[in-house]
Amino acid sequence: MPARCVVAALDPREIVLKAGQVMAATGTPVVSAPLGVVPGLTVTADSVFERITPEEIWACTTCKACDEICPVNIDITDKIFDMRRYLSLMESDFPAELGNAYRAMENQMNPWGINQGERGDWAEGIEGVNIVDPGEALQSEYLYWVGCAGSFDDKNKKVTQAMAQLLRRAGIDVSILGPSEMCTGDSARRSGNEYLFQMLAQPNVEMLNGMGVKKIITQCPHCFNTLLNEYPQIGGNYEVIHHTQLLEDLIETGQLDVSQATLEERITYHDSCYLGRHNDVYLAPRKVVASIKGIEVVEMPRNGTKGMCCGAGGARMWMEEHTGTKVNDERAAEAISTGATRVATACPFCYIMLDDGVKAAGVEEEEVRVADISIHLLEAIEAGEAKVHRVAAPLAIDTPEATEFTIEEDTGKLTYD
Repeated sequence: MPARCVVAALDPREIVLKAGQVMAATGTPVVSAPLGVVPGLTVTADSVFERITPEEIWACTTCKACDEICPVNIDITDKIFDMRRYLSLMESDFPAELGNAYRAMENQMNPWGINQGERGDWAEGIEGVNIVDPGEALQSEYLYWVGCAGSFDDKNKKVTQAMAQLLRRAGIDVSILGPSEMCTGDSARRSGNEYLFQMLAQPNVEMLNGMGVKKIITQCPHCFNTLLNEYPQIGGNYEVIHHTQLLEDLIETGQLDVSQATLEERITYHDSCYLGRHNDVYLAPRKVVASIKGIEVVEMPRNGTKGMCCGAGGARMWMEEHTGTKVNDERAAEAISTGATRVATACPFCYIMLDDGVKAAGVEEEEVRVADISIHLLEAIEAGEAKVHRVAAPLAIDTPEATEFTIEEDTGKLTYD
């Protein structure tokens, strides 16, 4: 587990055992604890927080690694969500930094705290992207749900622009909501603020249903997970596809031409927890990377179902790490150790965290370039096309334009006038 690997307060196994001890000590009749307990540790009330500290609960990145490896299939992550809901809504006991994100989501409808009017600014000058009015029926096949990071974060705006260019190359026109798009509420629900999640999610569902939206593209696995798995709980049923899945399909059908895509580099792919363990999407991103000619793909030691997270899940994106090694620094070191010159991500949080981790290790972008898969793919296509153009172009012969010349008597030097 990532939190445990970097000496954070959380130990998922201990969470289960401590909850079991409280249940055993406060039930009727009282029974023995599931496992032996330290003598002198007593439970005086029927609250799990008699034994479990808030620091343990807030250290969780909700990466779901504990659920994945639990030999008796205990859903530990769901129990942590429940405890977070109690702490957040009943006790207002949450990290101070998280309060800033809450206020931003309440007031600006996004955790970045940036004016909603700037959501569609990334699309200026890009063909094939239509900003639609939510009061009108959607005409495009797909609605592109850009997400907060893709709209406001400088790194991830480049991902959105790259994806828009790839879609244009594939002949797909997409529509975006621009200023009408609000946060899906992922960070609110992951941190236990169910009230704020409902405040954001319900208007989104009403708007999408009113527009007749059927298919949604999203580049953020957190938006992907929320739209696909949680919006149906409040009446939002859509066909949601992650951008790596769409790229895989476009490449396989030939709709997106990658015949010239070339990169003579070594690349490693980082699995996003909310794309991988939460939604079992492991192959699509790897197939997209594998479509690039000349690329050498190398896996990190921890990959796939055993992959290590970036440290930003479970609303940890908006909280600081105060103990132990930062999760993103640990993961960045693992990526650097592969000898890769490029690191591919499929999540805006992973992009930010790994890029920061690589730079914190003193490695420059010229040595290891961290970017979303769409950026790597677009750069490969453009590099391949440029190479073909150079080969096809006739050799330029540099000849003087002058037709008159003189010869110096002493030196015999030819000079054009």
